[in-house]
Amino acid sequence: GMHKFENSLLYSTEPDLDLSDANLFDVTPTVLDLLDVEYNAQQFDGNSLA
Repeated sequence: GMHKFENSLLYSTEPDLDLSDANLFDVTPTVLDLLDVEYNAQQFDGNSLA
């Protein structure tokens, strides 16, 4: 896996998903939203892209 901001990758087949402002910190909240898992958004530095 990659753990650097410079070469991180997020792949999506969602045509309306805007990744232009995506950040590595956004991955976990996004995955949790896509899986319909309830979580406290204040616990994460990133924001869901979903």
